[in-house]
Amino acid sequence: MGTNEPAEPNNPTFQSFETSAAIIKRAGWKIRYPQIVNIPDQASAQAFIKTLLRRDKRQNQGESRFRLLCIKVDDRSQIPKQQPTVETAAEAGWINSEFDSFIHKGTVGSAVLTETGDISLIVQTPDDNLPFFTLSMCEIHAEGRQRGSDWVCLFFIGPDIKLESLLRETAFPSDYGPLFPDFMFLPVCILKNEVEQVGRELKELKKHVLKGDDRLLSRDPADLDRVKNELFGLGKTHLKLRDRWLFAKGLAENLVKCFGEIARLQGNDIGGSSSSRSKTTYSKILMQRVETQIAMSDILQLDLDAIPPKIKQQHKTIDTKLSIMVRSFYIQNGASNEL
Repeated sequence: MGTNEPAEPNNPTFQSFETSAAIIKRAGWKIRYPQIVNIPDQASAQAFIKTLLRRDKRQNQGESRFRLLCIKVDDRSQIPKQQPTVETAAEAGWINSEFDSFIHKGTVGSAVLTETGDISLIVQTPDDNLPFFTLSMCEIHAEGRQRGSDWVCLFFIGPDIKLESLLRETAFPSDYGPLFPDFMFLPVCILKNEVEQVGRELKELKKHVLKGDDRLLSRDPADLDRVKNELFGLGKTHLKLRDRWLFAKGLAENLVKCFGEIARLQGNDIGGSSSSRSKTTYSKILMQRVETQIAMSDILQLDLDAIPPKIKQQHKTIDTKLSIMVRSFYIQNGASNEL
């Protein structure tokens, strides 16, 4: 006999990706064909984290390297269960200690952490029915070397997110000098996807809310009750999208903060006069991409703010119509009884 029990989620799958700024530069500042490697199991994933790459200028792996471990899960409840991998990442300096707490507490949002002397960006999406991810990007530089040598990323994604698409989606910025290249293009691409996703979902929500105006013409109490229940559902959808919008807005703000910290700390390492350090600026290409998404978010806010009053007005109209119908029913029945 069949049951209504939900299907057991599949086991997590593991993928790795490695590159460097030199490799990307040789490819025309694009990751055209990302060499993503499938990893067979958790033990192999942990071994990947522990592996220390040899610096090899002949292979364009001298500095500004990027290493990423992606863990794909069916359900976000599987993320905290990857504790052995998270612990390995912590021991290898891949993640800030706060990231472990971030995962287990289910904290939503993003943060820039610098207390260890290295820069770390941590991000986790709201718990809803939209595509989800949890990410940590951390700067790692060896003793005696200047800042910005390497970056590592631990990336948990749900089934609706494609790692290859994220890596190939946007061009790598070419205007880092005099700063060292970093790999913030990945969270910037994620930000763009988040804003676009809220825009698509908001467009559908607005369409459903406007359809409610036509259904308010019905004189069938049962139909009006159904519309009212649908409005409650639309209200919940609006709250979900507002949370996602706030999440994207917070991510944009933290990316700007992260860029500023990178410029400040690398400016100190590069040296020079205090005036020249103060003039050190981050990649304008990436900054403009974030500013564009901030502007798009401001546009979405207009619809986000307009929908709740519309839903409230439709609720009020239905309540008024139902009240009139009930009153008319009793008046008619009273008149019939008198006859």
